Amino acid sequence: MVLMGACGGDGPDDYSAETEAQFLATCVGTLGEAERAVCRCSYDEIVDDVAYDDFEDLDRRMNDDPDAELPDDIVDIVAACASGPVPPPTASTSTTEP
Repeated sequence: MVLMGACGGDGPDDYSAETEAQFLATCVGTLGEAERAVCRCSYDEIVDDVAYDDFEDLDRRMNDDPDAELPDDIVDIVAACASGPVPPPTASTSTTEP
């Protein structure tokens, strides 16, 4: 999964709303809209568990080589989020009882 594209340039020195928006856009663009909850969970866990400088370094490496392997800690975070409870569907469905 391409996680990066979230930083780059002379951005913030810590996670910010811009970092979050760019991460989610990149993640959802890669995984698809149906996986938005996985992207949200992954971002939240990365913020909690990965120092921003490490995230920024990873972003640079992934921008330089998009085929580079993600570090195990990031892979583990995404895998845990993907295997977590499935959120309820956003569209309501109605059933008619006979």
